[in-house]
Amino acid sequence: HQIRTYTQQLITDTDNLLKDLSNCKDRHLKIQRDRLVDEFTSALTAFQVVQRKTVDFEKNAMRQARSTAIAKPPGSHSGSHNSTSSGPFEDNFVTGSRGQTQAQMQEDIDLQALEEQERNIRELEENIVGVNEIYKKLGAMVYEQGHVVDSIEASVEQTSVFVSEGADNLKKASQYQNKLRKKKLFIALILAAIVAVIILLIVWSK
Repeated sequence: HQIRTYTQQLITDTDNLLKDLSNCKDRHLKIQRDRLVDEFTSALTAFQVVQRKTVDFEKNAMRQARSTAIAKPPGSHSGSHNSTSSGPFEDNFVTGSRGQTQAQMQEDIDLQALEEQERNIRELEENIVGVNEIYKKLGAMVYEQGHVVDSIEASVEQTSVFVSEGADNLKKASQYQNKLRKKKLFIALILAAIVAVIILLIVWSK
């Protein structure tokens, strides 16, 4: 019982620590946290298996104990004393009363044992419910982390697309500027040639 209580408290403390780590920004700590979440989930799974087996065992033992208590007639512990006693009537009465008292005490002890088993079973079932809640929280934490990772990956992919498109646009703009520069140079050469021809014509006309 003490081991089970300690284990349950350890599970709760670990879950709280993982919640605190869920807000960390450091990449190295995030990697360690994800690894701890995986290991903690595996340990929880093993603990759940042990708890369920223990509950089944306790329930079977309690059913057997109840069946034995129902099948046993009242005062059966004193039957052997009454059947073997051959003394006076007073001795038989004292012996029978003593046997009935012992039988009643034994029945009380058996009843207390059954009640203790029932309490243990209820506690185990409550622990299982508590661990299931922690499972849900871990699942939500992992889902949220996965959603954040997916959003980051989508943003990175979108940024990569924008960068690629920007590079293509810059390349096209550079090519357009080169073509425009060549056209300007070609036009400048033509204008220079025309001016030269005009100057030559003026000179020759004189």
